[in-house]
Amino acid sequence: MNKVVKEKGEASKEQGQDNNDAEENKRQEQQPHLSLSAKAYRLFSDRKTPLEVAIALNLKESEATKYYREYWRLKQLHNLNMVYEETKGDIEPFLKLYKLAKRKGIGVQVVDALNIANNDLPAMERRFRSLRNDMSMLQFQSV
Repeated sequence: MNKVVKEKGEASKEQGQDNNDAEENKRQEQQPHLSLSAKAYRLFSDRKTPLEVAIALNLKESEATKYYREYWRLKQLHNLNMVYEETKGDIEPFLKLYKLAKRKGIGVQVVDALNIANNDLPAMERRFRSLRNDMSMLQFQSV
C-alpha cells in the first residue's frame, strides 16, 4: 500500500510540474515578443555581463558588445562611452587609478595632483629629492 501511495504522490508532483510549465508557456505567449535588443537590455539591467548575455541569447561577441554599448547610451552613461571610444577600449589605466584612489579614500585630490604633475613634474621631482636630502641631513645631525 505504501508503494501505491508513493506512486500517486509522484504522479501528482509530475502533474503539478506539467501545470506550472503550461502556465509559464501561456504567460510567455501572452507577453508581446521582445526584440533581441530588448532582451539584451533587460539582461544588462539585471546586472548580467556581456558574456552572460551572449550565452543566454546565443549572440556573437560583436552583437553582445553592440547591445551593451547601446545600453550605456540608453542609461545616459555618455562619459563612460566617451572614455571607452577615446581610449579605443583600453580603459585599464583609468580602472587602476580609480581603484587606487578608492582604496586610499581620495577623490578630487587625484585630479589636483595630476594637474600639478602634468604642469610641473620635473620641478616636483627635484623638490622631492631636495627635501628628502634635507630630511636625511637633519636626521643625521640629530644623532
